[in-house]
Amino acid sequence: MTSLYIGLKGTRTLKKPKAWWDNPNAFEEKQLYINLRYQPQEENPDDNYEFEFHKKKSIPKNDERNYWFKVGKILDLESIFEYATDNSLSKNEAQILEKLKNAFCTNSLISYFEETEKNLDKVLKIFIRVNSGGTQLSYSDLLMSILTANFSSDIRDLMNKFVDSVRDQGFGVMGRDQVLKTCLLLTESNHIFQLKNFSKSNINKIEDNWEKITEAVFKAIKLLQEFGYTNRLSSAYILSILAYYIFINENYTQDNKEQMLNFVRNTQITSYFTTSLDGKLEVAAKTLRDSDNFKDFNEKLSNSKVQPLKISGDDIERMLDFQYGNPAVLPILQILYPNLDFKNSTFHIDHIYPKSKFNAINLSLPIEYHGKANFLYNLQLLEGDENLAKKAKDPEIWLDEHYQEDTDKIKAYKERNYIETNFELNWKEIDEFERLRSEKLKLQLETIFGLKKQNTST
Repeated sequence: MTSLYIGLKGTRTLKKPKAWWDNPNAFEEKQLYINLRYQPQEENPDDNYEFEFHKKKSIPKNDERNYWFKVGKILDLESIFEYATDNSLSKNEAQILEKLKNAFCTNSLISYFEETEKNLDKVLKIFIRVNSGGTQLSYSDLLMSILTANFSSDIRDLMNKFVDSVRDQGFGVMGRDQVLKTCLLLTESNHIFQLKNFSKSNINKIEDNWEKITEAVFKAIKLLQEFGYTNRLSSAYILSILAYYIFINENYTQDNKEQMLNFVRNTQITSYFTTSLDGKLEVAAKTLRDSDNFKDFNEKLSNSKVQPLKISGDDIERMLDFQYGNPAVLPILQILYPNLDFKNSTFHIDHIYPKSKFNAINLSLPIEYHGKANFLYNLQLLEGDENLAKKAKDPEIWLDEHYQEDTDKIKAYKERNYIETNFELNWKEIDEFERLRSEKLKLQLETIFGLKKQNTST
């Protein structure tokens, strides 16, 4: 519609070649013209008409091949016949003008429907849908335009820099949409992505609290980095909840940090923020507002009748089937290895039996284990340097080299990694290794989550 309007009523302004930008005479206003005497190329079926933008004072003179007619003039032309007669136009030239007149003044070539409901959200969504063939605009692009119009500072620039900085910290999962939603959440406005929630009063709250909002988000990022979740966070909603708690409780304690870690782990393991996102965010936010501390929040959210966050026995059964690459694997291993210093050391998710040897080339590997390297039974957390040195060595060979054949140290390694201390880690017995280690992992997880079945006497 904008392009049509420019062609009919507007002008196109371009800078002259080699002219300086600060020269007021460097820019030329041009209007759209059609050449009524253009001869199309017969071999090109798409070559029908010649349109060009021209300055009013530099229109090519009329001759055998040129008769430039200003397109917008068609709106004021009452009679094609009279104009053609007065200007000695041929029958073909008059027919082109007739087609132009019909296209803009007679034929219903533009499809439209009238939206009777005064709902700007509908208007924005319609705009996004019909604009899908042009420059792609998201809902947040349009909301950003509203923020830009109401912010006293350049919010678009601030937002872009903020999103880039969050991404550079290893949390690209939080894009601009989530930043906008987090701004609403932290200022206790309705976080649902609707135009009405970006009212002038809500925008003013965002602007007044911008520094505090960004500070809370970066503090939440720092915590997540300490927890080991750089480039490993499954949902930006997790970051939003942590930032919200920090925003309303600046002086959080170490106990709260530990409870925050529990929250992060549980949400990752259960994929809590993958469905009913806005509903779960609302439940979590309301629960947080009604809690004295993060431990209280975790307990209340676990027992919530609506969207509870709780680890069940079925969840633990499923954990054993999780594979390398699943966002839940890291928190599960962190829970299984509680004494590792994630803040000051980097730990890799390592395959106990090397992944590269789970194939037919390894004749010692039972055929049913081909391609079965990535399950939880074969994963451990290993310090980065140790993992790089380990490479693809068989486990018993690596243990002998790493611990210099010290039997006690090898047994201690196996014990803390949920492996029978006297079990020899060879390929032929990998099925027994899977069975024994899976039992130990399951028992430990049941104990940690308070789901261990109690023995009863009869």
